[in-house]
Amino acid sequence: MIARPTIGLPAPDIDLPSSRGGRWKLADHRGRAVVVVFHRHNH
Repeated sequence: MIARPTIGLPAPDIDLPSSRGGRWKLADHRGRAVVVVFHRHNH
């Protein structure tokens, strides 16, 4: 389980499958503004 993020602290390390294949890592975007949106899929 990922710990709940806290305002003012660094974001947790996020490593997700990319929609283009491969992996998407938050650490690869350090120093840039990033918006991550999570939504639930009902399959």
